[in-house]
Amino acid sequence: MMGFLQKPKSVLKKNLSKVPIRSVLQDSEKVGDGEPAGRLQGNSRMKLGDADGVLAPRSSSDGARDPLNWPTWKKETAFFTLLLSTAVVGILKTLFVTTNSVIAMQYNVSYMGATALTGIPFIVAAISSLGSSILSQAIGKRLIHCLAGILMLLAALWNMHVMESYAQFMASRIFQGVGWGAFEGLVMMSVRDIFFVHELPLRFNILSITSLFFTWGSPILGGYLSQNRASFRTAIMAVIIIQAFSVFFLLFFLPETSFLRSSSPTTPITSAPISTMTSNPSPSSLFRTYVSSLRFIPYTQPFKAHTALRPLRAFTTPSTLLTFLLTGPTIASAFGLASSLSLLFAVMPTLLFPSYLGFLFILPAILSICAFIPAAFLASRPSQKASSPINPRVVVLGIILGIAGILSFALYTTSKLTPPNSRATGFVSGGSQLSLRVVSLLLGILVAGAAVLGVVARADLHAEVEDGVQVQNAWRVCQDLLSGIFIMAVPGWVQGGRGMVAGLKEFAIVVAVLQIVGLVGVVGWERGGLEGRRWRKRERLLEV
Repeated sequence: MMGFLQKPKSVLKKNLSKVPIRSVLQDSEKVGDGEPAGRLQGNSRMKLGDADGVLAPRSSSDGARDPLNWPTWKKETAFFTLLLSTAVVGILKTLFVTTNSVIAMQYNVSYMGATALTGIPFIVAAISSLGSSILSQAIGKRLIHCLAGILMLLAALWNMHVMESYAQFMASRIFQGVGWGAFEGLVMMSVRDIFFVHELPLRFNILSITSLFFTWGSPILGGYLSQNRASFRTAIMAVIIIQAFSVFFLLFFLPETSFLRSSSPTTPITSAPISTMTSNPSPSSLFRTYVSSLRFIPYTQPFKAHTALRPLRAFTTPSTLLTFLLTGPTIASAFGLASSLSLLFAVMPTLLFPSYLGFLFILPAILSICAFIPAAFLASRPSQKASSPINPRVVVLGIILGIAGILSFALYTTSKLTPPNSRATGFVSGGSQLSLRVVSLLLGILVAGAAVLGVVARADLHAEVEDGVQVQNAWRVCQDLLSGIFIMAVPGWVQGGRGMVAGLKEFAIVVAVLQIVGLVGVVGWERGGLEGRRWRKRERLLEV
């Protein structure tokens, strides 16, 4: 719906009437003095043929510094830089899911100790994400982006050279969590600063697809690279190479996107960015102009508690709570089961090497993207109740996929790993009939459900730009905390109780029940007319 500016004129006339102009105008009225770029600060009328529309936010006359006035190549280069760093973060999240058993043996720790190398960074990243979103209100985003990228790179170098000390390995992973959390807390805000409102949905979807692909696809290559004497350190080395390029792009191709638009006079919208260069500038002049536009000196503005504490107030909104309750169990279960694969299949009787464990992620990577794209299209269609951007059909689809995926994965794995004469104990002793393709498919269904519910969590981004980003960041903090807990707790649950596969079945049943409760809640929420009241309550809380 919001991509109407890229459509033919005949289609444009029909779609312009669907643009939430009232929402844009209301947001523009909320702006106070000194708000950073990205708020809907005013609006500009735009005439295209016989159609009228609103282009927001309105760019300023400071063409050199206002991100909205950047030339197209500069915007797209900055966006590519953010995509590259997003890919790095996705890789780091699932870097060790295929080698957890190897790590446990090498460092002489329990399997839960190995999964803690992923779970604890998730928890630390949640806290770091919240801190970066608050800190950026005072010092801008570029400095935090650069420091986060450098920190992740240095921590990865430390990772690769730690041979015997589990404590040092954990410390390096914690620093990686700090880095990727700080980046994730700002990436949506940075994109919001660079592009106009009608350009955001496409950019947000591309970011989400990139994150999905590298989060669930990187174990394929990671498992293959880990199949040698150097084991998981080969995968770390490959990540370091990618991170080096990422840091280079962050330093030289991502200018400061925070901009106090209210401090500069605004001008009517023009069809092209304002250029401040001379007609025939020399190469050295062009280079100096570009370097100065990067603004190596940190951006600063007076600290305002009202603005800086908006990320904290977002936690109190019903939108954040409801979205987290609907999406949290499924997404966290996907990460929890992924961290348990090495526990289930790297031992007898299957005895899968890291490369084969990596192949189990082929279908999850494919199905997650195949499910996300139609879900994003379905979510972009206006609901009958315009008071909320969340589409109940997307919620139901995601929850059903999640229930089907986790139950089928647990039941199939249990039936194939436990022969009939061992059902009473529940310990693994079978496995001859296990099909890795089926395991990959069932895990892929669960991950696809998580990807669809991720669309639900990002629905706020398409509603009200500033408030939507804050609510989405609050949801991400809660989701990362729960995912980190599941990454460490699910293997312990699977190992405990009456046996490995029995614990897996019990876990799947509990999560499925939680998802069914959420599904019933969605139906009641939709039929009970709670949607509009929930949204109005959110707006009041964020305006406080």
